[in-house]
Amino acid sequence: MPEGSTERQTALTSHAGREIAEPVRDDERNVRCPDCDKVVSASKGSHPAPDDAPTDRIWGWQCGVCENTLPSNALRENAPTFNDRITAVEVTFRDGSQRLVPAPKTHVYSGDQA
Repeated sequence: MPEGSTERQTALTSHAGREIAEPVRDDERNVRCPDCDKVVSASKGSHPAPDDAPTDRIWGWQCGVCENTLPSNALRENAPTFNDRITAVEVTFRDGSQRLVPAPKTHVYSGDQA
């Protein structure tokens, strides 16, 4: 997505099949995929969101085996730990629950910011 763009792109890249799931932490504080139990701690960064999410990218972890995006936490849009390029958006997880997650501002679709 071009720098500063907030318009939804039309099927240039489909993330069909990708799901947003809660990450699992083990006793050593590793982040693991809830489906296959793979340690994904080293994958922290900006990752694809499902096609129906209000953003194209989500900050957190991903499992390359299960196609899961595992978001980090966000308490509010302007959290003190965010830099000026990150905001929070409300997403729906695969279990139907909703919460705020961090997302790069340039990847949030117009009108969908928290």
